[in-house]
Amino acid sequence: MASHLVRLGDGATEVFDLDVLRPPTFQQLAVALEAAHAAGRPYHVVHFDGHGAYVDAATLADGGIGDLRSNSFSVLPPVRPGPHGYLVFENPDGKQNQMLVGGSAVGALLARTGVSVLLLNACRSAYAEAPPEPGAGDTASDVHARVRAYGSLALEATDAGLPGVVAMRYNVYVVTAAQFVADLYAALLAGQPLGAAVSAGRRQLAAKPHRAIAFEARPLQDWSVPVVYEAAPLPVLAPPDAARPGRITVSAPGGGSEARPAGPGVAADGLPYRPDVGFFGRDETLLALDRAFDRHRIVLLHAYAGSGKTTTAVEFARWYAGTGGLADPRFGDGPVVFSSLEHYAPLARLLNDWAAVFQPLLTASGVRWDAVNDDTARRRLALEVMAQVPMLWIWDNVEPVAGFPAGTPSSWSEAEQRELADFLRDVAQTRARVLLTSRRDEEGWLDGLPRRVPLPAMPMRERIQLAQAIAERHGHRITDVADWRPLLRYTAGNPLTVTVLVRQALRQGMTTRAQIEAFVARLRAGEADLADDEAEGRTASLGASLGYGFATGFTDTERAQLALLHLFQDTVEVTALERMGAGDRVAALAGLTREAGTALLDRAADLGLLSPLGDGFYTIHPALPWYFRHLYATQHRAEDPDAVDPAVSAYLSVIGELGELYFRAYQEGQPGAIGGLRLEEANLLHALTLAHRMDRWEEHWVLHTAYRMRVARDARDWSTATSLQRTLLDWHRDQAAGALSTPDPRLTGTDRGRIHSLAVAEAAMGRLLRDQGDAGCLTHYQQAIDLNRRIGARTDEAIAAHNIGAIYLEVPELRDLDQAERWFRYALDHYEEHDRLRRAQTTVQLGAVAHERFKDAYVAREPTDVLLRHLNTAATHYHDALDNVPSDATMNQAAIHNQLGIVYHDGSQPDTALVHYQQAIGLTEAAGNRYGAGSTRLNVAFMLARHGRFADALLYAQAALRDFEPYGPNAAAQIEQAERLIARLTETTPEHVT
Repeated sequence: MASHLVRLGDGATEVFDLDVLRPPTFQQLAVALEAAHAAGRPYHVVHFDGHGAYVDAATLADGGIGDLRSNSFSVLPPVRPGPHGYLVFENPDGKQNQMLVGGSAVGALLARTGVSVLLLNACRSAYAEAPPEPGAGDTASDVHARVRAYGSLALEATDAGLPGVVAMRYNVYVVTAAQFVADLYAALLAGQPLGAAVSAGRRQLAAKPHRAIAFEARPLQDWSVPVVYEAAPLPVLAPPDAARPGRITVSAPGGGSEARPAGPGVAADGLPYRPDVGFFGRDETLLALDRAFDRHRIVLLHAYAGSGKTTTAVEFARWYAGTGGLADPRFGDGPVVFSSLEHYAPLARLLNDWAAVFQPLLTASGVRWDAVNDDTARRRLALEVMAQVPMLWIWDNVEPVAGFPAGTPSSWSEAEQRELADFLRDVAQTRARVLLTSRRDEEGWLDGLPRRVPLPAMPMRERIQLAQAIAERHGHRITDVADWRPLLRYTAGNPLTVTVLVRQALRQGMTTRAQIEAFVARLRAGEADLADDEAEGRTASLGASLGYGFATGFTDTERAQLALLHLFQDTVEVTALERMGAGDRVAALAGLTREAGTALLDRAADLGLLSPLGDGFYTIHPALPWYFRHLYATQHRAEDPDAVDPAVSAYLSVIGELGELYFRAYQEGQPGAIGGLRLEEANLLHALTLAHRMDRWEEHWVLHTAYRMRVARDARDWSTATSLQRTLLDWHRDQAAGALSTPDPRLTGTDRGRIHSLAVAEAAMGRLLRDQGDAGCLTHYQQAIDLNRRIGARTDEAIAAHNIGAIYLEVPELRDLDQAERWFRYALDHYEEHDRLRRAQTTVQLGAVAHERFKDAYVAREPTDVLLRHLNTAATHYHDALDNVPSDATMNQAAIHNQLGIVYHDGSQPDTALVHYQQAIGLTEAAGNRYGAGSTRLNVAFMLARHGRFADALLYAQAALRDFEPYGPNAAAQIEQAERLIARLTETTPEHVT
């Protein structure tokens, strides 16, 4: 909220001084207020912009309530029983750095130090509820006791002697608080007393009831949330003297203590201008920088190209200076100095920047800077002044000092680099603060000297605000925010990219979602022609920003290699570049090793084009495809424009290989591989789109047909799924015909791949027929085992064996429990030890075999000990599987819980069974599998009915029916079973439930 006060305007700061409490502890508040009171200049207003809580601190101290725990908060004594309102201050001595301070303590401090008004932006700071029963003692005649009984923070502060309190009765939206506070201070600046100013703010809320919540205007009648407690009409600020004629002040050129260096792009305060459309958000970064300077003198702000580092640093400087961060009782507000190191600037030149700002103070102190011509003396003089006068010095774009990109010769000699670093170390011992900006963390040059603060991507709300401001400047109005989200999401929160792309879209008249999505698609492919003039410089041109350091930092060969990054989307993996260079697929990458590729991409990351994720992955600057596509086009002019680019062909093949690699690793029990698959998702989708455009219909047809088959299978549309899979199977047989006739020693990698694809297709057909109870499934799985055994695919052989065991377990014509167990154990013997998922799945089936033996024994009326032995064997297998299944295999967990429910039900333990059933339902619903959820609910309904809980059973049966109905004829048997049970349950007599 303080940032809004800073931006009230220059006139406001002439009426009041604004200081921010640093650090925001109750102890520091007491120090600041008592110092001001002792100096005869007490603060008029204490504005608390933070969190409030309404809790019973005594209960909190005993162990916690709700989200508040005793180890998270300390409470300023005394701790009073019952719920009370508290403000949350920081407490560096506490574990979670938080302390609760009640209204009585706050009010007493402010009243003692002459403060007139407490303004609380803390939610529920005026909230109070009646105690559940009368308090002990005679409170009827003690107004103070009654106040404490209700526990309102605002009331308690007023009761402690504070003349006026403004507070929030309930939780309030930030947009409401911001609007109210702005109107409140505007009224106070106009000379209105507190009560009238609050009333004016409330009237404005009522008159303008629409609040921008989630970027949509919504009507809210929240004008009653702010309340005021005022002992008497309280004037806060002296009203302006309307009778006195206005006067202007003109300073002589170069004179006055506020003189600053002027020049192109530099405002009167010596800092670069704000962006024309304004500065949006970054509150979390401004706060992080503010807190960093609480404990450190040298701070480094680092981020991607175009992230707004300079703009944020300058905005922070204005904020810090405007909120008392550089205040001093002897010298007033300390100055801010801005120096750019984009071009060669040794320490001597930087000291001249410093002296230009400090010239008035130096002259007043009898120091003639231009008469000191010894660099050592100037350095010593600057440090002596900084030891006495607080200041903030921005060193912008320091990355060239140590060579940019890494490995590039620096314009600064090693001695000059060391001189700058040593000077910063000396500055760290003074009252000065230095804010550095860079695209990298400068670990090599500055080691552990600076406190590093990364600049995060703009959150979506700030991207929308920036886009709306840009549109307004172009005479447009963005009303449907959802239409622009695809473009704003593509920008990855990079302010320069947002600015350039939104302007481009507006210039081209793009307003509909379809137009914007098409624009984003062209951007992703690097095909959009952006109106980007590098002559505008790095602050306005994407090309200039991305190209900064590129030409001089890389050789021709390296630039040709990096230009291939235009093919990639969202991320690039070193392995992909290495594979694209294998076998001379792409000449520019021929012979590229993983080590060399990693070094190259690390240097590109230094440039701000990439951001390392670890394990050889890097995220890509959102404008990179566009920038590198143009670079690639200038370096690779094809003689035949219709010919397929070998780089594109290599990209398609390699991305497909990597996708298959990660998928198979996950299938083989390595759940961590799903992370690699997620990182490659955008590249896989992009490769599919490129294959489609290039008329590589055969690969596209296979992928599309397999996808259609899976959709039909999941919908239990058996005829469609079977027809599609037979077509795929025939195609794979034709593809593998040559390989099947080739002797094993002569099989090539391509031959093995085709045989493996055929084995997968045979297994897929086997699964489809097995799900339909067709005995013909066995032949297909046996074919899959033979094919996998031939090419040494041991894991796939084990998977096929597992499925043969399932056939002997599930298909009525082939049911043979001994054969089922034999094949399941065969599968376990062939799985790798680390393949937890597959091993768990097969262990589950061993449990199913034991349970089927229980059912057979039950029908044969075998002794109870035999029945229990089978049930215990089944439960043991299921629990073993549950202990070993990966945590992200939710559908497998659901199936195991369902089976355990059945086992415990058969063992006459319905309560334990219900726990497992409920776990299964929750997991299947989360995965969107309504059929599976319905099957489990039907199991629960039968169990509850058999135990006489007919009402609960009916609810589960009806819910199961609703789950089955969307599947229509494909779930006819389950629907009929559920309807029959519902009909019986409605009669609510046990004999009708079987």
